[in-house]
Amino acid sequence: MIPLVSVGFPVYNAEGTIGHALDSILAQEFKDFEIIISDNASTDDTRMVCERYAKKDNRIRYYRNEKNIGVSPNHNRAFGLARGKYFCWIGDDVVFLPGMLGRCVEVIKQAPPSVALVYARCDMVDEANLLGGLKHLPIETRDPRPHKRLLAVLNRLLMVNQLYGLTVSETMRKTSLEQSFGSSDYVLLAELAMLGEIWEIPETLVRRTIDPARGTAAAHRDRKKWNFWVDPKLAGKRPWLSTRQRLALEYFRSAWRLPLRPADKLRCMIAGICQPYGRILIRVTGPSRHWLRNLWGHPACDRQEGPAPETKPVALEMPRQNNKRQH
Repeated sequence: MIPLVSVGFPVYNAEGTIGHALDSILAQEFKDFEIIISDNASTDDTRMVCERYAKKDNRIRYYRNEKNIGVSPNHNRAFGLARGKYFCWIGDDVVFLPGMLGRCVEVIKQAPPSVALVYARCDMVDEANLLGGLKHLPIETRDPRPHKRLLAVLNRLLMVNQLYGLTVSETMRKTSLEQSFGSSDYVLLAELAMLGEIWEIPETLVRRTIDPARGTAAAHRDRKKWNFWVDPKLAGKRPWLSTRQRLALEYFRSAWRLPLRPADKLRCMIAGICQPYGRILIRVTGPSRHWLRNLWGHPACDRQEGPAPETKPVALEMPRQNNKRQH
C-alpha cells in the first residue's frame, strides 16, 4: 500500500545522530508514512545503523549511493524515491517533536488546493541543547498573487527550516528541487511560494541542532569547498557570480519556467531580480519609493517622514550563509 506521507532522509556520516532522528519519526502518533534514507556513500557506520532500523520497521527504505554525489543531488534522490501524496525532508541534525506529522497532515488535508507547503515552527539549539538565540521569522503567506507570496518569503527568509514541513508531492515535482549551487534551497522555497500558499502551524514541532563543524556552517568559509560539498562535480570551479547575484538570476529563471500566467510570470521575474537589491534601489529612487512598495511591499518602502522609531536589529536581507540542511 502506498503511504500518505514520504519522509526523505539524505544522510552522510551520521552514525552518532541518525538514530535520534529516526526514533523521533517512528514515535509519531501518525503512522501512515515511509522513510526513504539516501546514504551518500558514508564512510562510518551509518550503513550498519540504517540497516538495523530497516530490519525492525518495513516502513524504512534504505538506499546507498556508490559514491558521494553531493548534498543537493542526494536531497533530490530522496525525493525521487518517494511515493507518498505528501513529502517532507528530515536531517540527522533534526528531530520531529510529538505530533509533528499528524498536525501537518491535518492542516494540509483541510487546506484548499492552493496551499503548497505547511510547516511548523522550529527550535534551533546547539549541542548542549540550549537555544541558539536565532529569531524565528515566519514566512507564511496566503496572498493569492504569486509575486506577493514570493516577496513575502524572500523578505523574511533566513534559515530553511520550513522545508522540514509538508509539501504536496505533485507541486514539488514542478520545482527545480535542489540545484548545484550554494543556497539553492532559497530558490526552492521561492518556487513553492510562486506555486502556492505557504501556511505556518504556530506550534514548535521541530528541533534542529546547529553544529558549526558540519554542513554549510563548516563549508561556507571557502567558496570552492562549499561548491564541492553541494556537488562534487563543481570541484575546483570558482563561481563567476556572487551568491546574491546567482540567487537573483535563479529567481528570474524560476519565474520564467514555472506554469504561471504571463502577467504573473512578469511580476515574479521583476520581483526576483529586484528583491535582493531592494534596499539599494530604495535609497537611490527616492520619490519612486511608493512604486517599489506597490511592486513588492518591502517594509523599508513604508518609512514615514520624521525620526525613525527605535527598533531592534533585524536579520540581514541576504545572509552570507544559510546553514543548509545536512546531507
